[in-house]
Amino acid sequence: MRSTNKVMMAAATAAILCVMGGCGEQDSQSYSYSRPREGETIETLAVLTDERPETMSTTTASPIHEIALSLETTEVVETTTIATTETTTEATTESITTTATPEEFELSDEEVADKIHDYFSEKGYNDAQIAGIVGNAEIESGLEPSRGVSGGGFGLFQLMDCPQRREMLAAFDTEGVGKYATSDYWALDASDFDTAEDFDTFMEVMLDYTMNPDDPTWMSELYTANSPEEAAEIFLVHYERAVNGGSPIEYYSPYSGRYYQATESRRAAARRWYNYFTA
Repeated sequence: MRSTNKVMMAAATAAILCVMGGCGEQDSQSYSYSRPREGETIETLAVLTDERPETMSTTTASPIHEIALSLETTEVVETTTIATTETTTEATTESITTTATPEEFELSDEEVADKIHDYFSEKGYNDAQIAGIVGNAEIESGLEPSRGVSGGGFGLFQLMDCPQRREMLAAFDTEGVGKYATSDYWALDASDFDTAEDFDTFMEVMLDYTMNPDDPTWMSELYTANSPEEAAEIFLVHYERAVNGGSPIEYYSPYSGRYYQATESRRAAARRWYNYFTA
């Protein structure tokens, strides 16, 4: 019986091949996915191919196309898994190598002026009056808070050696910013502070000592100024006291006509900063 069946199967194979793809030579790598007829087994259909997948059972009656579909699905899953792993690895590598670098601290004249403005605004002075202070600081130090001159003045207002200055220097040490008040750190520009926090602390100490209760004349007089030019002259006369200069006082009437250092330049600087504060 088995011999007869094999002959019949061979004939069936030839007929099927003629119907599906002509009667030429069959590609040895091609597989037929025809569903078996009733009563046929996987072993019977295997005659249609030159080789059989290793996972193919000789006793199972499942269709060959379902086995092939299962193999294709498995391959897709494996490929997807590999692709996902590669993507994750690349993302991880990128996150490790892209580290943000903090920007170097730099300070501008405007930031110094704003700090002075905020401080004196809390003391009740208006924009014109504060502009007179800032105008003087620009002429004295170029708005460089830690600027020092060997044998001369120090800071925004170039304070000369006196008990007030010595107390201020001691306060810098107490607050942890004393290095900026030494000759090694005398600034060529306002950006010579390591951090913004150091700048804030340094300015707070300096402005606290500028408001000297032992020398209150300029503070009370400044409240009376009606223009940045008048405020600049009041601060020059009563705080800076830089006499014997090349230009006279014009706006502060009690001292009108007296000559002080760079009076005209201080007035012009005060006007510019007033325009900045009120823009």
